[in-house]
Amino acid sequence: RMQGIIGALSLFRATTLDREQVSWLDVANRSASSMMSSIDDLLQFSELMAGQDALHVGEFRLRGGLTRLLAALRPEFEDKNLALEFYGGVVLDRVLVSHEGKILYVIRHLLSNALKFSDRGPVCLSIGQANKSAAVGEGSIRVLVQDSGPGIPEPLLAELGRPFRQLDGSF
Repeated sequence: RMQGIIGALSLFRATTLDREQVSWLDVANRSASSMMSSIDDLLQFSELMAGQDALHVGEFRLRGGLTRLLAALRPEFEDKNLALEFYGGVVLDRVLVSHEGKILYVIRHLLSNALKFSDRGPVCLSIGQANKSAAVGEGSIRVLVQDSGPGIPEPLLAELGRPFRQLDGSF
């Protein structure tokens, strides 16, 4: 149903609108995208809690999904007057074998955290090949998000691997 709402908003955007209507439509689009992200998070959490969080490994190229993800997040960065910069290497067009949805999910959360904790400056996403010496058809990718947020205090770094707990202890 959310896909239907997002689709209808997209079709509405293709009509002739005045400036105020475009502004309200942008608000609706951002709200729908945010709700879709929340729904995705709840579904991921439900699958994990039910023990059904299986990996669906397949072949894909990262560029398409990443382009859609960045387009969906860009308005949130603009609302906060933060630049979202992206640097991608040739790995974006290579055929990867992994779970595309999980990779995009992790990237989305890294960028969402950067957005949440940054007040100034750009947020930079860089994606490239992690191990240049790997044989053709092997290796891993490196995803790096840089921002001006406060970072994680050294004593709390050990807490990162523990499930379902915010670093500051809040929910």
